Amino acid sequence: MEQLISIDINNLVSPAALNNPYALYAELREQHPVHYNPMFACWMLTRYEDVSAALQNKSLSSNWSETYAFGRELISSEMEALRHIKTYFSLWMQGMDAPDHTRQRNLSAKAFAPSTLKRIRHEIEGIVQSLLAKAKTKGYLEIVADLAVPLPAAVIFKLLSIPAEGESYVRATSHTIAEFFGIMNPAPGQLERMSSVLQQGEEYLKGLIQERRRKPGDDLLSALITAEENGQVLGENELVIICTMLLFAGHETTTNLISNGTLALFRNPDQLALLRQQPQLMESAVEELLRYDSPVQVVYRSTTTPLTLRGVTIPAGQNIMLGLGAANHDGAKFPEPAQLKLTRQDGRHMSFGYGPHFCLGAALARMEAGAAFTALLAQFPNLTLAEENVQRRPNFALRGLERLRCTF
Repeated sequence: MEQLISIDINNLVSPAALNNPYALYAELREQHPVHYNPMFACWMLTRYEDVSAALQNKSLSSNWSETYAFGRELISSEMEALRHIKTYFSLWMQGMDAPDHTRQRNLSAKAFAPSTLKRIRHEIEGIVQSLLAKAKTKGYLEIVADLAVPLPAAVIFKLLSIPAEGESYVRATSHTIAEFFGIMNPAPGQLERMSSVLQQGEEYLKGLIQERRRKPGDDLLSALITAEENGQVLGENELVIICTMLLFAGHETTTNLISNGTLALFRNPDQLALLRQQPQLMESAVEELLRYDSPVQVVYRSTTTPLTLRGVTIPAGQNIMLGLGAANHDGAKFPEPAQLKLTRQDGRHMSFGYGPHFCLGAALARMEAGAAFTALLAQFPNLTLAEENVQRRPNFALRGLERLRCTF
């Protein structure tokens, strides 16, 4: 996957980089492991050792939204919209530092108890079966639209018990957050439109939260509302943002894992055959597919004090882009990183982060992906890729496919 190509190491959104960022990362790791990217006005780390250390470095702030900036000056209406959008990152645990992060994570973790995930396992398998049965009636399978997109959304809606009439609001807010992650410079009116979509979602969720306070149910939202630790509970704005970000984080990660993973198996037929022959490898297969083509390529931090790394000093108040996808292809950690090896036992990948901000929904994403791949292999023994030239989504941070059509 990492064949040498002519590529601008600063342009993460070029067609070449979107198609194969791992060649770009290889050059950065070798030549510029601590690299300033002028297009994104941030520093980038690409070596496993550095990314791992940064994720555990308490002097780096997760609230990068405080220093977030675009490459052009914004007008007043855009600035107001940006302030609203940024609250989704500053009030979400992944954008918080201790002690606020610790408080929100501990409260949210109560709703992600192992008993909750155990209860939802059979429901996940049922959702997968229903989606595939519907796809079979068409005579072909489009992995993204038929399975990868609707599965995680359906699971989160089920967990939160979101009524059908509210799904469009929550889905729209999730898509808006994903859109924001991929912006380098906003188009005229883009930030204002995004802020408006988020506002509509907030209004709907606040009404739903009030309803669940009056009549709590056996669902994740009710559990979040009633979660308490040392007399502390989650506030209304926090609950709104957690609901939105649960769908965004779970949806984006799992959607991209299923689509990227399916494509990787098609392009490595020996590994696909191995998994068909030994389905007991599914757990390690999911881990390797996460490493091989990471659903989330980067996360952000900002420096609160100067940071010196590999002879380079990054001043305070600077944004740092931590290359999860790049770390996952570091040969110093993973021998032959460009090779898909479903039996790989080389070490921990970075696809769910590491340290205090390790993804709270990682177990759920693994469960959904395992159910999806298991059903695909069992129900479609002759599944083949219908088109070799696949189109990547134009988002360097959240790596996924526009579509992946298969025949059976």
